[in-house]
Amino acid sequence: MRGAYREGPANGWALVGAEPRHVVLTSGGTEANMIALTPALETSPGQETVSTVNRVAIEHLSVRGGERFPAPAVEELSATQEGVADLGELDRRLRN
Repeated sequence: MRGAYREGPANGWALVGAEPRHVVLTSGGTEANMIALTPALETSPGQETVSTVNRVAIEHLSVRGGERFPAPAVEELSATQEGVADLGELDRRLRN
């Protein structure tokens, strides 16, 4: 595994401009969600931390249940009849 990790470009990391030191391997989506949805997630110097979460009402429990953000910082978006995020609603919220 370490050999594959060090060969980032061969694994496609170079396609998104990532370096191995910027990649976090997880065992699955739930673990990845818990890491990503952490208010104090360490970012690169000069970048802002995440202060608000926009989630869709039909999200997986690992997204809905990871209440690491204070309630006022969590905004819930509607889902369309097709079962996807209402991107029009997201656009309106981001513009306000």
